[in-house]
Amino acid sequence: MASTLHLPKLGMTMDSGELVRWLVEDGASVEPGQAIFEMETEKVETEVEAEEPGVLKQLVPEGTVLAPGAIVGCLLGGDESEVPAEILERVANQPILPSLDEAGAMPPGAPPLPPPPVEAPLPSAPAPAPQRAPGERVIASPFARRLAAEHGIEIAALAGTGPNGRVVEADVRQAIAAAAEAAPAAAETVPYTGRRRLIGQRMRASLQESAQLTLSVETSVDEALAMLHGLNREWREDRVVALLVALVVKACALALREHPRLNARLDGGEIVVEPDVNIGVAVDLDEGLMVPVVRGADALSLKQLAAAIAELTRRAQDGALSVDEVTGGTFTVTSLESFAVDAFTPVLNPPQAAILGVGRTREVPVFEGARVERGRVTTLSLTFDHQIADGAPAARFLGRVCELLARPYMLM
Repeated sequence: MASTLHLPKLGMTMDSGELVRWLVEDGASVEPGQAIFEMETEKVETEVEAEEPGVLKQLVPEGTVLAPGAIVGCLLGGDESEVPAEILERVANQPILPSLDEAGAMPPGAPPLPPPPVEAPLPSAPAPAPQRAPGERVIASPFARRLAAEHGIEIAALAGTGPNGRVVEADVRQAIAAAAEAAPAAAETVPYTGRRRLIGQRMRASLQESAQLTLSVETSVDEALAMLHGLNREWREDRVVALLVALVVKACALALREHPRLNARLDGGEIVVEPDVNIGVAVDLDEGLMVPVVRGADALSLKQLAAAIAELTRRAQDGALSVDEVTGGTFTVTSLESFAVDAFTPVLNPPQAAILGVGRTREVPVFEGARVERGRVTTLSLTFDHQIADGAPAARFLGRVCELLARPYMLM
């Protein structure tokens, strides 16, 4: 009996996917576990494998964008030669979605893109117009006239330097150069497509569909940085290097166990408190942010957590992340500690309830009784969905994270 092949749903936020390439020819036999097509979402590219044997019949062409669950093909049994009419009818009735990379293609509900910038015409040469009597004929060489016409230069406005005031080629060339210098530089345009556009749409939807509020606090990291220095010396043989973000992720993971409302999502009329603590760590790439997920972050040792973050960051930079590594996050940490940014307002990664931003580490005066000493601090900024949690519980969570960072031995 023929079985249908569907575009899988990869993550809760996936609303479309593109069948990029068929890996098996139409009419060829496939075995369970064999990769049969490649697909791409806004987060990842992956191969989809067959779950049972059969003869492949491709029902949609490469490059088709469909909703999750749409039929893309079917597998015929040994005694079948034609695709059942019922399956063909279902394929014919399923909507084909526009590709975000097509010129002029728009996803449902998205605002129109602004029109492309229009180049300003070259202005006339700023050379002073000669004093000529009304109707006086302009003396110019034929080549000068033709060159002026090609570049939109008004030849009557030029003062000729040739014999008897004749406008020559050099006069026109000078006017062209002057006009080019006076013209504004053309603005650079970058296509708003692919991952950049999808990130923008998700961030806009995040702000529209949630009640976001940000709390910020300055916290000491003197003890945390001192402990990191010692741990990195101890872990050198194992080639594990821990950064401050690893301590922040560990602190968040432990605090989320005590404050589970920040480890939740809004699903219709229900608040779903996630049973696992899976923390996404934002990675900055040329084509936009990726957020690989450290699963079970609360159960990992600090050394395991640091190694996992380093490996996920490397795989993100190499474009080698799998579907499982970018889906299923319940909380996100994003860091700008390597930039000259003290504090910022991170935007929620839907459908998560909260995200923590980490600013740069900086020196500040610290009062120890009558003495003033140097101390190192960072600013933590917690954005949360006020539909899911109130300010006081969010503040208690943020306070617990600060406490763990100030006493980092508690993270061990």
